[in-house]
Amino acid sequence: MTKRVDPFESPKRRLARAKQHICRFEKRIQTFIKKKPYDRTEDTQADGTTIHALKFTRDFPDSWTDAAVESLEALRSALDQTGYAAAVLGGTPEPKNAYFPMGDTIADLDSVTGGRCKDLPAEVRTLFRGFDAHEGGNYALWALNKLCNANKHRLLIPVGVGGGEMTMNRGIISGGDLYAPRWNGAKNQLEFATIRPGGNLKYDAKITFHIAFDEFNKVKGGPAVGILNTIADEVQRVLLATKAECQRIGLLK
Repeated sequence: MTKRVDPFESPKRRLARAKQHICRFEKRIQTFIKKKPYDRTEDTQADGTTIHALKFTRDFPDSWTDAAVESLEALRSALDQTGYAAAVLGGTPEPKNAYFPMGDTIADLDSVTGGRCKDLPAEVRTLFRGFDAHEGGNYALWALNKLCNANKHRLLIPVGVGGGEMTMNRGIISGGDLYAPRWNGAKNQLEFATIRPGGNLKYDAKITFHIAFDEFNKVKGGPAVGILNTIADEVQRVLLATKAECQRIGLLK
């Protein structure tokens, strides 16, 4: 018996590969954090104030960024291969314009849909447009587009500490301010307090932090792993909906 070939097998493999990269990315971050690669530090400024921080003693591994980039590339590829498969099912043997439409604005999205989706069956083109992949619409798919289009050299830098939480088990502070930890990339440290001359800070603290995409990419909203998983969920939703639509209109049984 001849095995039936799934026209969407290739994008499914790309999606599965992306999820593997995301899982690897998350495990590498967790391994790094468990080793507590930071020391407490106090930086005295020119005006006499002292900034209290946790300074990282190791650089963030390039492998983190490699895994993030590879997952993004696989996710983008899964979307475009989904469009390609739908166009072939629709009767275009070698489609050139079966792009999954994305844009910064609704106008951009409509322009792309009208130009780079011409080889898609009309129903699939309407389906793709309905995912509303622009900044004010489907944030996850828009984020995928922005990250994939970012300068790849810059993309190797932005995976850094995006924020954190601090629990003061025992602490005494006078003449200063304690604030939510903030990342100082120039000094490779997470800063959480500024003490004025004559002030004092004693503490026993536990800090947790997450790894986020740099603001350069215009992608915010929390940990990079969380954003990648959300994007992967949306790509899977597109893939499954496209296959279902092809079945509904009789292109696939």
